[in-house]
Amino acid sequence: MKLKILIIEDSETLQDGWKESLLRVTPLIEVIQAFSIKEAEKAFSDNSDLSAIAVDACVPGAYPNTMELVKKIRKSFLGHMIALSSSDIFNEMILEAGCNHKTTKQKLVNKIKDIFDL
Repeated sequence: MKLKILIIEDSETLQDGWKESLLRVTPLIEVIQAFSIKEAEKAFSDNSDLSAIAVDACVPGAYPNTMELVKKIRKSFLGHMIALSSSDIFNEMILEAGCNHKTTKQKLVNKIKDIFDL
């Protein structure tokens, strides 16, 4: 079974590092990247078979702005949603909006490995 993970994060450097690391864990992962809320909405609507979604709180910028996106996605997505922020306060905000896991940016790959027993 192939896992399809949507990562919503505005840093291209972080995104590329996570994608490389996840593909080293198993070639059975497909990483969909979104660098803005608009891209995330399109990626979500284009991929009905997502296994998990990781969401940064601030996309783009330094202020939390993805809570409404999480609420919107959570209305129809029952899978794993990971709050992904360097700030614990921001992670709590995304959890309240609908995510059911949280992690720091440095531990995202390990969190995905744990969730899917990889």
